[in-house]
Amino acid sequence: MKNSSLVTIVVIIVILGVAVWLATSKDNKPEKEGLPPSLDQYYESKPPVYLIKMWQLGEAMMGIGVNLQQQDMENAKKSYDDFSKQYKESSNLVPEWKKYYDQELVEKIGASLDSGNVPGVFETIGKLGETCVSCHNEKMPPVWNKYNWNDFSKMTLNTPNPDEPVLPWPIAKIKYLAPGFDGMGVNIKNNNQKGAQQSFVLFKTMFENMNSTCSSCHVSSRKYYVSEDIRVMIDKMGEKINSGNLTEAEGLRMGIGMESCYACHVLHMPAQFAKVKTK
Repeated sequence: MKNSSLVTIVVIIVILGVAVWLATSKDNKPEKEGLPPSLDQYYESKPPVYLIKMWQLGEAMMGIGVNLQQQDMENAKKSYDDFSKQYKESSNLVPEWKKYYDQELVEKIGASLDSGNVPGVFETIGKLGETCVSCHNEKMPPVWNKYNWNDFSKMTLNTPNPDEPVLPWPIAKIKYLAPGFDGMGVNIKNNNQKGAQQSFVLFKTMFENMNSTCSSCHVSSRKYYVSEDIRVMIDKMGEKINSGNLTEAEGLRMGIGMESCYACHVLHMPAQFAKVKTK
């Protein structure tokens, strides 16, 4: 009995701490995270201009290596010209981030291509990639925080209490959702069936109420980034490529990039970045 009470107290303290943190968070992310205001004009558009430019830049850079691996020097030089152009344009989008760009390395890649020094091309691409990774590790998480992740402190949740039918998410969670869930456990440990039933009704009501809150962000049914809908897109893309309809194939490829690749990155990469920092 004492142990169950202690666990309940600890859980409540933890939840309260999270609730207070969420409720008191301020809308000053750009200042805290050091994101330049100039980024807004490129990321708040649909689709984000800056994100598309990054994809185009990465694709052109990858194209050099792909062409060389396929022993296609002519198109490798075309990929380089595209990459060099994209790199220069990208470096001018956000002046505060220009320090992450190394134009000399880009020119060195071009010189190695002109001389036929394939190993030199790959070596320099590797060095240039390190500058890209440096920027990604530092800037991706705060960018996602500002432009992709919603703020729970600004969300609301319906409650069964007519005196306060709608509350901020953190408050509704601590006053109704958590007591319903933890209350079941407490009453079960106390062999209190009636109390467990009451807690169950509260929890189920609040859980159902979360549907409307969650749907404000999640507009589709629950699925994964390798689910059947993505596989269908991949198969269709292959069919378009095989039939020579490359324009529609490119449209499908971009759709896969947004709905599977990018959506997965935004969710999972921050956790991986955190793991890397602890190693």
